[in-house]
Amino acid sequence: MKKSVRIYLALFCLPLLLWGCFSIRNITFISPDKGAKISLDMPPMPAAYAAYGYGYGYGYNNGTGSTITGNTDSLQYPVYKSFSPASLDVRIEKKGYRTKIYTVKKPFPTRIGLPSLTPYPPHKDGQRQLYVDRVSIHIDSNNIVKNFYNSMNDYTNGKIMVTAPDRDKVTYKETSINEDLNKILIDLNYIDTATDKKLNFLDYNWVKIYSNITGLSINYISSSSQTNIDLTCSWKIKECLTGKTIYEKTISSTSNWGYENDTLILDAVKQGLLDLLIDPKVQTCLENGTITYQNIYNTWDALNIAQSPAYATTIQQATKAVVTIKLPHGHGSGCLISSDGYIITNSHVAGDTNQFAVIFENGDTHYAKLIRSNPIYDLALLKVDTIPARVKPLKIVSEDDWSIGNDVYAIGTPEDLDLGQTLTRGIVSAIRVIQDKKYIQTDVSINPGNSGGALTNTDGALVGIVKAKLVGEKTEGLGFAIPSDYITKGLKLNFQ
Repeated sequence: MKKSVRIYLALFCLPLLLWGCFSIRNITFISPDKGAKISLDMPPMPAAYAAYGYGYGYGYNNGTGSTITGNTDSLQYPVYKSFSPASLDVRIEKKGYRTKIYTVKKPFPTRIGLPSLTPYPPHKDGQRQLYVDRVSIHIDSNNIVKNFYNSMNDYTNGKIMVTAPDRDKVTYKETSINEDLNKILIDLNYIDTATDKKLNFLDYNWVKIYSNITGLSINYISSSSQTNIDLTCSWKIKECLTGKTIYEKTISSTSNWGYENDTLILDAVKQGLLDLLIDPKVQTCLENGTITYQNIYNTWDALNIAQSPAYATTIQQATKAVVTIKLPHGHGSGCLISSDGYIITNSHVAGDTNQFAVIFENGDTHYAKLIRSNPIYDLALLKVDTIPARVKPLKIVSEDDWSIGNDVYAIGTPEDLDLGQTLTRGIVSAIRVIQDKKYIQTDVSINPGNSGGALTNTDGALVGIVKAKLVGEKTEGLGFAIPSDYITKGLKLNFQ
C-alpha cells in the first residue's frame, strides 16, 4: 500500500477512533431505598484529556468540586466510554438512615445496584426523649495511630504496610459534633421540638448522652490516596433529672471512605450513635420513665412518720429547719419535716448519691442517707440520725391553707455555699399544670441552690418544695415549687 494511502486511511480512521473513545454513555445508579438521595463528586479531568479540547461535564469537573445529584433513588451519570475515571465514590443519603459512600471501580456496567442503607431506630411511642449533651475528645499520645496500607484489599485483610504512632495529644472538653447528632435525633423524633421546653424543665422522661472519644486510628491507602478512621468512644446515658447513669458502653466505629479529613471524625461518631441506638439494652433504658418509676413506687410500703411535738410557727424558726445539702458536684437545699430527722428535697438534688452532708443553719454538719426517691414528682426523702437542739421541723400544710395572692417566703442556699442561707419574699402568682402535675408559680427570687428548699407561708408552714427557676424570653423571674400535697402522696408518707 502506498504511503499516501496509509496516511489517508489513518487520517480517516483517527476521528472514528477518537469518537469511539470519547463518545458518551450513561451509567445508572439505583438504590433499593426509595426516596434516597444519590450524589457523587466528579473527579478533575486529567490534563492529557483536556489537551485534546474536550469539555468538562462528562465524567469530570472543572476542578472546582462539581457534584452531580439525582432527584430520586436513581442517578444517571454520563462518562466517556474509554477515558473515564478509575473509580467513583457514590454518596447515598436518606433521612433517618446512616449515610453510605460506595466506591465503584472500572469497568463500569451500564446499571449499578447500590447497597441498602442501615436505618437508625426511630423513637417509639412511650419512649423517653433523648438528646446528646456533649461530645468530648480526650486522646493521649498512646491512642493515636497512623496505619498505611498498599491497597484496599490489604486493608480488608488487615495487612498493614507501616504503623506509625502519633505523638500528639488531643483534648477538647466540648465539640460541635453534638449539634449534628441532635439533628439526627430530631429527625427520628427522639427530640420533640413541638414541646414547649421552657415548661418541661428537669423532666424525668428526658435522658442525655455523653460521648468521649478516647482512641483514633487513621488509615491510609497508598494506591488510591483514600483515608478513613477508626474511633473508640465511651458512651454514657444519664437521666436528666437525677443525673443517674443508666447505661454506658465503649464502641469502636469506622468512618466511610471518601470524605474530606475534617469530616471523618463526625462520620465515625455518627456510626457510633447508630451502634448505640440499635443496642437492645439502650432501647430498654429508653422505656417509659413513668412506667419504670411507677413500678418502683408500687413496691413501697407506706412509711409512718411520727408527728413532732412542736413545729416552726414563725419565719425565723422555719429558717432553722431548712438545710444545705452538700454534694460532690455542688449543693442544694432540703426541709426538715420531723423531729427524728426526715428531710425532704428534690430528686434532681439527691441524684444517684447515697450519702449526703447536711449543714444546718447553725453550721452543724450531719450525714444523711437516701430513704426513697420519686422522680415523677421530683421528690426525695433523706434521714439524719440527730438534729441540733431547738430546731423545730416544718409543718406540711395542704392546698386549702393557701391561695393565689398569698405572701410566701423561699428559704434555701442559693448560689455560693460560703454565703449560706437566704430568705426572700414574694407571692403565689398562679397555679400551673405541667404534664398533669400542679406547680406553684411565684415571683420569689429563686436560684439553682434553692432547689429542694422551702416555700413557706407567713406562719413558717411548708407550702411547697422549691423546684426551679424558669429563665427565658418573657419568663425572667418566674419560680416554681412542688405543692406540699404531693409530699405525702409522692413518697407514701403517713404522719401519725
